[in-house]
Amino acid sequence: MPRVMSLRQPNAKMAKSHADSRSKILITDTPEDIGLKIKYAMTDSLPGISYDPENRPGLSNLIEIIAQFEEDGRSCSDIAREYETLSIRDFKSKVVDCLLANLSGIRKRYDRLLEKENKHYLDEIAIKGAEKAKANADANMTLIRDAVGL
Repeated sequence: MPRVMSLRQPNAKMAKSHADSRSKILITDTPEDIGLKIKYAMTDSLPGISYDPENRPGLSNLIEIIAQFEEDGRSCSDIAREYETLSIRDFKSKVVDCLLANLSGIRKRYDRLLEKENKHYLDEIAIKGAEKAKANADANMTLIRDAVGL
């Protein structure tokens, strides 16, 4: 499975900790945000669409984004061949369509969880998570104390 790289620096991994918010796609991004991020994603000015990570890292990265959602196992080269006659601008539009179609369900679920009616549910999850973390920390501290003789 291809790795998805930064939209702004195609030779660097896409990471949520990256300082430039335009370098990554988040589930909290609006469709407009996603459209703008892809529109301004770094590519080249060569004509056509081809998969060549070494010579066309930005464009290849966009192809790899589409590949992340492939269910039939098509390769990045196959995807590039499907779109080879498109302009980069039109291809970016296809990438946006793919992202929006595949992230919409996740985004809706996320939005539902943040609604006021679900606040109690999220609080319960946070409390249970804190309890599990404390139990793990207590167990680890017991092991550490035993190991150092305290």
